[in-house]
Amino acid sequence: MKQHLVALLRQLPINFLAITGLLIFGTLCGRQSSAFFPAGIKTGEVLARTVVLSEAGNPIFVVFDKEGKIAEEIGEAAGDLEGAFMLSVGSYNAYVDQMNEYLSDKDGIGKGSYLMTRDDYLSAEFKTLDQQHVLQKPNLRPDTTAVVVRGQETLLSKDDNPLLMEAPINLFDASLQSEELRSMLINKEGETVKVTALNIGYKAEYYKDPDNRKDPLGPVPGIVIQGGFYALGGEPGDVTNNEGRYTFGYVMPPCPGFTFEYTTNIYAKLYYKNFHPRGAKFGTYHMMRQGWDFCDGLADVAPGLTLGGLMAQVNAIAMRAARAVPVARNTFSIDVYMVTGQAVVANPDGQSIEMTDKTEYGYEQPDFATIIHNYDENGDGTPDVGYDFDGDGKQEKIVLGNLVWNEEKQRDDFVTAGDGQYQGIYLSSGSRSPEAEDPELKQPDFTRLRDRQADFTHQGLLKTISKEDLKKTDLYIFRESNGQLITERRGMKTEELFNDGDVDEEKKKIYYRVMIRGAMDAGNPLRGNFTDWQAKAKMNPELYQRKADHLRPGENLRIILINRKPVTSVA
Repeated sequence: MKQHLVALLRQLPINFLAITGLLIFGTLCGRQSSAFFPAGIKTGEVLARTVVLSEAGNPIFVVFDKEGKIAEEIGEAAGDLEGAFMLSVGSYNAYVDQMNEYLSDKDGIGKGSYLMTRDDYLSAEFKTLDQQHVLQKPNLRPDTTAVVVRGQETLLSKDDNPLLMEAPINLFDASLQSEELRSMLINKEGETVKVTALNIGYKAEYYKDPDNRKDPLGPVPGIVIQGGFYALGGEPGDVTNNEGRYTFGYVMPPCPGFTFEYTTNIYAKLYYKNFHPRGAKFGTYHMMRQGWDFCDGLADVAPGLTLGGLMAQVNAIAMRAARAVPVARNTFSIDVYMVTGQAVVANPDGQSIEMTDKTEYGYEQPDFATIIHNYDENGDGTPDVGYDFDGDGKQEKIVLGNLVWNEEKQRDDFVTAGDGQYQGIYLSSGSRSPEAEDPELKQPDFTRLRDRQADFTHQGLLKTISKEDLKKTDLYIFRESNGQLITERRGMKTEELFNDGDVDEEKKKIYYRVMIRGAMDAGNPLRGNFTDWQAKAKMNPELYQRKADHLRPGENLRIILINRKPVTSVA
């Protein structure tokens, strides 16, 4: 073979041999870093969607359509819109319904109730009907603008609460909204600024110039980016800088004489706070961007040492040199929310619930002892508010007794008795008295059934609960801006599509974690088909598709936990 090759070279001209030698030398030496050992580069950024601020640094209210696109810009949260907030029409109507129920009440706790502004309530003093006691009024929430308070005729006890309801809306001008509407913008005075059948929220973007993808708003530093492939020298990677950018190069194995496509996927590792009694303090979530690198080694080896083979290699070199290989920018747009938290099981009085092997409910026999409402002359010697039926500011005299049939006068007469079932009421403005000598004047002005000690203690509250029964707690996540149910979880289940829950017996707490994915996370191949994932995660069907009004930064969520354990025993 060597003899044939030497014979062939002897027959070739000197200038052709020189050119051929240069080509072979360039192929084996000069192209090693870029072709014989193909090199690649990965660059990009990790960004979080961020609330867009105006030049004055204020968020901007906008209306979003059903696909999550901006349909209308309302204005920045300044001036008349400073302190404004989003509220669902359902919540607004609930306030109005509750107000109307109290104001129309003729016999119950709402009898005589009326509206007050926040300032009027804070400066007002509430007293019992007899003006003997000043009532302690509850503090108001910071966003309350109007309240409904009880009528004075229902304030009989010094422990009565004068506040019936409080609301962040102007109840004086409030009226029920159409069920076709969903979202409202309310200013800090409680007045309605905007109401729509769509959704109102803060403007949020990844870039200041979203059309041209320029000027990132929410770069995320410190994120580990790893290549999911092994290049020469090991697994490549980088950590994002303060601008959220990463860049790393790598060299792949050669493909001399043939072509090959390498899969060069890269991964971003995100962290989130994890409230789990036995798990790690921080959880991780991975995102992937798919990539491929093409190795063209056809120009690295001549198909033969004939003139045709060498010229074919020259053409292959020229074609590879002329080929433009752009460096793609791989951007990780974070659009996933981990709703994690903990809840404590307690009764209305704040007392925590013990966790045992059995769930029990508490009950104590109430004390229904007789009570006499004479001012400063209660049955047990303690002061009492008494009664003032004639409204002259003086307490009536009350005596226990029974009704006995008077055959002569064909009527029931009141006869004093310490264990009587009735009260004889002697009005302070009248002339009747239990000490009167005249039998007619000794009869009370009227009678009523005797009063018994009121029992306002809670009955049937949870006393103990088992771990298994506590796990039967459902979780619901609602959107405050339009009342939309985002997702629900039936029971505290463990490790189910990043949605789980658990119980810590020692700390008597419930832990939950729910992942909510947005449209941009639909491109994450690690989660599979977006629609299928949303359905399995029990998301609202309105959010199954990528083109939907998904959650955005700055939104408020309402989380409700309901334990479905039925009453099985009372202790």
